[in-house]
Amino acid sequence: DFTCSLDMVGAAVCWGRNDFGQSSPPEGTFSAIVAGSYHTCALEPSGGAVCWGWNENGQSSPPQGTFSAIAAGYRHTCGLDTSGDALCWGWNENGQSSPPEGVFSAITAGSAHTCALHSSGAAVCWGWNAYRQISAPEGTFSAIAAGTYHTCALDESGDAGCWGGDEYGQSSPPEGTF
Repeated sequence: DFTCSLDMVGAAVCWGRNDFGQSSPPEGTFSAIVAGSYHTCALEPSGGAVCWGWNENGQSSPPQGTFSAIAAGYRHTCGLDTSGDALCWGWNENGQSSPPEGVFSAITAGSAHTCALHSSGAAVCWGWNAYRQISAPEGTFSAIAAGTYHTCALDESGDAGCWGGDEYGQSSPPEGTF
């Protein structure tokens, strides 16, 4: 219902639905931006996390720290600190904000689940699993992205693999190298 992006100088630009202020970014420049369901978070060039919008579960109240990556879900947010540790805040009814220990290189958030790439390249997921969206296959991956009830990752050869809900074919990627 809303979209955010960074312009050429790093300012946040958002448009669309704004009933919780999710499309009203603060002034400043950012190095990354992510949109959750009703909240938005961005990373400052210094690595600090800034969030705005709906905050009923604390999803827009990031902890102090320096982050290298950030991901926003439905009512939770997660980031990777500069050591590669995953930190999450917000709603945790299904364990989506309780990351395992480990060193991670990427992180992504779905509706009520979270996945990250371990430094070994393995996909590691936690949280709600009604559609098997946290049941990551074995393998080594270079990129990962979560949808509402599914997750996809690229393996070392560029092939896409997906798991979780597939009602609309979202977990059945086309053949090809990406």
